Amino acid sequence: MQRLLAIDTTGPEASVAVVAGGETRALRDLPAATGLADALLPAIEAVLAEARVSWGDLDLLVVVTGPGGFTGVRAGVAVARALALAAGLQVLPVTRLAAVAEGWGREGGTFPCLVALDVRRGELVAQRFETPGMPAGEPVTAGVDEIARLAGEEEAILVGDGAALLGGEAGRGRAGAVNAAHAALRALAQGAVPVAGNAVLPFYARAADARPGAGAALVTAA
Repeated sequence: MQRLLAIDTTGPEASVAVVAGGETRALRDLPAATGLADALLPAIEAVLAEARVSWGDLDLLVVVTGPGGFTGVRAGVAVARALALAAGLQVLPVTRLAAVAEGWGREGGTFPCLVALDVRRGELVAQRFETPGMPAGEPVTAGVDEIARLAGEEEAILVGDGAALLGGEAGRGRAGAVNAAHAALRALAQGAVPVAGNAVLPFYARAADARPGAGAALVTAA
């Protein structure tokens, strides 16, 4: 039985969860506000106690690496790295895009879907998923107008917190620790290899680092 501790601090609300045998054993939500790093540790201890799982019982840490608010992303990755070192655990990083796609699938949503996340400053990051755990290419970060133009070429359901900015329905799909854990389990089944804590890096997805050129396709070859 796989026992996972999952952490997601990338959205408006942070969450931590223990998932064992594919079932949620404990979950805590907390505001993604100042002091989040300090609030995370008590929340983690609380879910472990509720699930009756010790640090020695855990098989894996899961952390959502972004994109999201800078402070939240940094806090989640830093805590996951520290816990992995202290507990001698490996980590499976999950992007917020993959967690949203997983959540959409678990809600009974249809595919393909285009996950679009608002990364502020008038920019979105988008990635197409043919099914949960099956991205069609790499994430693309660009201005709202450019992503909207490219999204118009996609025959896919718009999900994620940036969907409304593209003319889609708000509220479709969310990340969260539980969905991240299920995305990790799916990735493990597909052959993903966990890494050491110090190998986990944040994913900020700023357009300055990943802006497609004129006429670039939204979905590139995997």
